[in-house]
Amino acid sequence: MDYSALTHIPLFGQITPDELEGIFNELNIHENSFKKGEILALQDEPANRLIILLKGSVKAEMTDPSGKVVKVEDIEPVGGPVPVRAGQPFPGTGHRAGARRSGRNP
Repeated sequence: MDYSALTHIPLFGQITPDELEGIFNELNIHENSFKKGEILALQDEPANRLIILLKGSVKAEMTDPSGKVVKVEDIEPVGGPVPVRAGQPFPGTGHRAGARRSGRNP
């Protein structure tokens, strides 16, 4: 993983690449690649991990009460993680649209 690229994200801006590598190793955070259409998170599943989009894009969708799938947004790597409170469900389902890599801690 290119830890120096993460220092451009405000969350990690004050941490050196070497410190980030140590933190990520200690917390078992690793880089994953996803294929187009692969699901990164499901609507209403517990948000028990942090997903940081490094490249590509993710399409976020929600299923409304009638069962219709509604596109909510396209998520691009804009410099930070999407905030989701720990223990709360993901607000929608994220499919890889063009995402190649993300940092993820299980």
